[in-house]
Amino acid sequence: MSNNICNNGENLSPINIDSNIAKRCTMDCELMFYYRNSPYIIQNIDNQNIFIYEKGSYIIFNGEVFNFEKFSFNIPSVHKIDDKSNSAELLLYHKSIDSVKTKILIISVLIKEKNDVKGPKQTILKNLVNSIPEVKDIELEIEDKINIYDLLPINKSFYTYQGSLLTHPCTENVKWIIFDKNIFIQTDILNNFKNKIPLNSLRTKNLNEIIVFYNLNDNISKTRNFGTKLICNNEYENEYENDSQNTPTDNNTNIKYYILITSLFISLVSVLILIILKKYKKI
Repeated sequence: MSNNICNNGENLSPINIDSNIAKRCTMDCELMFYYRNSPYIIQNIDNQNIFIYEKGSYIIFNGEVFNFEKFSFNIPSVHKIDDKSNSAELLLYHKSIDSVKTKILIISVLIKEKNDVKGPKQTILKNLVNSIPEVKDIELEIEDKINIYDLLPINKSFYTYQGSLLTHPCTENVKWIIFDKNIFIQTDILNNFKNKIPLNSLRTKNLNEIIVFYNLNDNISKTRNFGTKLICNNEYENEYENDSQNTPTDNNTNIKYYILITSLFISLVSVLILIILKKYKKI
């Protein structure tokens, strides 16, 4: 049954996005980021390298919260835009917090090889590939923290469509968000990835009834990272209880107390001055 879905499903991924027929959307495609700094765990199992992120990061898409769980790399890219493929693709896996029906959302970052590129992204990519173990079927905990937001493109315009998981069981009704602009990777770092991650070239699927939407997403307030804000979810409330002591509400309360104490102190000093002046006049 699963194999039939992978071959004959209605809304299968990956796809070749035709930018000329993508429909514009704004209010129905609102995306906000809440990614925190995190250590990660590398699972190198069955030739698949999965990077497990610490709990507490999430995105909000169309008003719905999706927890960020893990990420991986695919070489070469699986999605195409206007028939153009890229050197690699970074996949960020999210799940909704809906207890009734779990929804999956995957963010895709296309990666293009460029030999002379420099910057913080190259440092992160280099550290990630260097942390991948040579030994198979192993799990490693990496204490050095990263923020996955730092690997997103500066221009965050994106395409979105309803597709599927890339591999067995090819579950459909997966929401995909593919950034229009790619990031770059140095040639030597890419070659290192190729040495550690098996090539996995996937054939793009027919669009069938898939409708692709496009959001220019040029509102600066929607493209920044709100990673310090905590999710209002019972699963994380206790885990990050200490962090919540520094929320804006608490800060406002502290300011009110400070003003009150300062006012009382000034009043007390004024009274003491008056008492001293009266005694001085008597003398």
